[in-house]
Amino acid sequence: MNFVRFVPLLAAFVTVAACASEKPAAVPVASTTIATSTVASTRFLMSGQVLVHPTYTITEDDGSCDAMPALPISERVFVSVADDQGRKVGTASLQDGTWHTDRGCLFRFVAPVDSPAAYFDVQIGDEEPVTISRDEASKRGFAIGYGYN
Repeated sequence: MNFVRFVPLLAAFVTVAACASEKPAAVPVASTTIATSTVASTRFLMSGQVLVHPTYTITEDDGSCDAMPALPISERVFVSVADDQGRKVGTASLQDGTWHTDRGCLFRFVAPVDSPAAYFDVQIGDEEPVTISRDEASKRGFAIGYGYN
């Protein structure tokens, strides 16, 4: 009797072991296509200069300069950049002025800009904005002059 009880248990063990050693059937996998695209960056550094005519400047012994009080141009003056829809897309402030005998007082600024716009309005302090093309703004740089005709 013990033998009869043992045989069904042995048969069950052999069946489970045989199933475990067989290779599983291949499961079909759906193919997927992933489309990728490269988006051109709209970010760039806008490099500009503000040049004040020598008549309207105050020079210092250390080679620095500033505009006369009649002009609202000096270091740390706020520079605002707006896109062609009027949205603010960049800011900076003027750096220290450097004196150039042949040109006057030169203030530089670099504004990080993030916009795909074709044109930008650059405003120095409270002055009227000047419209600059994307090419001038992103590649060549530009200068805004005060006191020149």
